[in-house]
Amino acid sequence: MEIIGLLVLAWLGYVILGGYNKAKTRRYHAVVARAKRTIDETDELYRPTWINNDNKRNEFIEVVRSLSSKQGVPGNYLDHLFNNEAFNRMAIMKFTAILEQNNLSFTDQKMAVSELIRDLWKDGVEMPPSNTNLQKIITFLDTKIFNGFDASAVAARLYLDANFIHAVETFNNPSSVSFEEKYGDIISNEAKPFFNVIDITNGAQYMELHYQNHSVDITEISRYISSFSNNKPSDELLLKLFTAEHLIQYWKLR
Repeated sequence: MEIIGLLVLAWLGYVILGGYNKAKTRRYHAVVARAKRTIDETDELYRPTWINNDNKRNEFIEVVRSLSSKQGVPGNYLDHLFNNEAFNRMAIMKFTAILEQNNLSFTDQKMAVSELIRDLWKDGVEMPPSNTNLQKIITFLDTKIFNGFDASAVAARLYLDANFIHAVETFNNPSSVSFEEKYGDIISNEAKPFFNVIDITNGAQYMELHYQNHSVDITEISRYISSFSNNKPSDELLLKLFTAEHLIQYWKLR
């Protein structure tokens, strides 16, 4: 009888522990999903309580990188993320702070961020360029472009450059999605009408037909922007795309 009683107690303990673990897992996923929604819903800046603790911060980054690597995320993608201002503001600061506010443990915060990185990698998400670099490029453009026609010529060429970079990427990786699928969501509604009329199938002919009389050194500008990409095609593509967007908005191009 004693053995049966012990077996019953053991079984009850297993059931109770299993139920607790399932409830904990459900809560974890619910909190993570809520945190992801909150990132998109507000521009407020959050900070986790441990962010100014060097040991905690270094541990967080080291563990997250390790967990992400085990989930198949390559090191160069991780390097790009952790050196990116937008990612650090979004994931290291805001996302983890929201998780912490919902009483998720430090360990669970690290797991959640590693899973976020894994999903970003699988979805082919690229982080926007550094605001510092974009500002340097904009300042440079202010010394080169003095009228809307030249601004239009540069914006068109940069958009063509971005499409060419993506075409090379697609050639080397047949499973890549189209330019529109990958970057359509980050192109503003203000810029789409300008981009949509550009003939990307024959860029040289389009530029010759529409911008033969421009007075700006487009090649110089294109090379200057490329110099901020660290020889990373995806960075160059985004820098040129965002610079073209800036020109369209600043000069009100149509």
